[in-house]
Amino acid sequence: MENSYPELGPPKLTPVELNEHYKAFAEKIVPQKDPIGSDPKGEIGKTKAPMWLLPSTALTEIAWAMGNGAERYGPYNWRETKVCASTYISAMMRHWAAYLDGEDRAEDSKCHHLAHIAANCNILMDAAKCGTLIDDRPKLPCLKATGIES
Repeated sequence: MENSYPELGPPKLTPVELNEHYKAFAEKIVPQKDPIGSDPKGEIGKTKAPMWLLPSTALTEIAWAMGNGAERYGPYNWRETKVCASTYISAMMRHWAAYLDGEDRAEDSKCHHLAHIAANCNILMDAAKCGTLIDDRPKLPCLKATGIES
């Protein structure tokens, strides 16, 4: 069962609808007036991913976790070979369980467990985008049968 993840990014829209989608989103989170004057690059920037919303603390912790994985398995190894979603889901669940039990940092890497979880999420999204993710998640009907809805 190959990659069945939907395309990442905003919903599939026409170019005009996409422009309106980004414009409406930007109006909610980006200051509307430039205090100094007109900033033409800022106007274009409002239509792009708001990278300034990513906290540097989290990015730094995630970078250390990604570096730990790169040291062990090679940087961007998931782009070179197909990888199973279940491998990364299992790793995330182990890190989540350790964090839930009160452990902040992994004993082996000394990286924050939440950073490891984020690193695994990043890999899953990138592998899906690159076409190297094998989607071996359980089928949805099994989840619905248990009463678990997303």
